[in-house]
Amino acid sequence: MKKDVLMSLEDVSMDFKQGRSFFHALHDINLDVNQEDFICLLGSSGCGKTSLLNIMAGYVQPTAGNVTFQGERFTKATPDVGVVFQQANLFPWLSVYKNVEFGLKQKKVPASTRKDIVEHYLEMVGLENAADKLPHQLSGGMRQRATIARTLAPNPKFVLFDEPFSALDALTREKMQEHIKHIWKKSHKSFLFITHDVDEALLLGQRLVVMQANPGRIISDYVNPLSKYNDLTLGRLNQVREYYDIREDLVNKIQSEEDRQISRLARAV
Repeated sequence: MKKDVLMSLEDVSMDFKQGRSFFHALHDINLDVNQEDFICLLGSSGCGKTSLLNIMAGYVQPTAGNVTFQGERFTKATPDVGVVFQQANLFPWLSVYKNVEFGLKQKKVPASTRKDIVEHYLEMVGLENAADKLPHQLSGGMRQRATIARTLAPNPKFVLFDEPFSALDALTREKMQEHIKHIWKKSHKSFLFITHDVDEALLLGQRLVVMQANPGRIISDYVNPLSKYNDLTLGRLNQVREYYDIREDLVNKIQSEEDRQISRLARAV
């Protein structure tokens, strides 16, 4: 295993059967996730982002290629890889505290230890005063924070986020972006965050990985030039001198040649 590499994908491809033919969803994906990475994965709809997440979560196996986790072949889901989905999938009959505790009970962690862990993560996500509430008593942002706490509590080494803020209103989303940066810094875990929002990626990601479709493939993987600014918020992005050039370059990477032709025609009208 390469030094500091947590998960590695080598020449990963994925085909899906569609009637008598096959859909080539992913092609020759090569990606290393390092310790304490915060990767933002971007791409237009249909480029294979979710298929890639499902492979990295261990939910499905690739048609070709190899996936290793901590140097070992990765073939199925494990508590060491957590997933946060678009919708907060909390158990509606359990309190916030018991939702966060759930995975620890499954791991048979002793009760006294569970208490310390749950309280630690509730404090980390700012929900220590909502521990006794049921999910329906929480706002959308609070439910997602509770979901993140529940995902982190069993102590995964790697957490995947599938557009977790896409269903939130703009103000709540901005607050959640600040929360997730704080959580990443405090947890010292590796995050891979799928988003279609360029500004969100520039705000959050230390690394930016760009995919294109037909077939789904990685076309760019580089350090986010804006990650050097520690106190950035969404409202301050456009105050950074190099923001517009960096954003335009990223948008151009995401767009397919067909998209770029459509954009050029639209500008010409």
